[in-house]
Amino acid sequence: MPGHHTEAAFETVIEVCPNMVKILARFSNDDEKEFQASYSRVSQWAKRHDKSVLVNYVAPEVDALEMELNLVDSWFKRIRGYKN
Repeated sequence: MPGHHTEAAFETVIEVCPNMVKILARFSNDDEKEFQASYSRVSQWAKRHDKSVLVNYVAPEVDALEMELNLVDSWFKRIRGYKN
């Protein structure tokens, strides 16, 4: 019948991932501080969405990009290793 739905059609499947809990439990204040510091540095390199006249866009030097990429790569590998 059109417009008629069974309850089964609206059931939601929820999957619990215990590995994510392991990561959360091991995520430290230092991990969070490192993430926030990197985010702050990188956000200064991008044109701002709010078009603030107080903040000038300054493209980073290649060395700075490479250094940040290495920091983020190390951070990500460490965090990903928390699953094990």
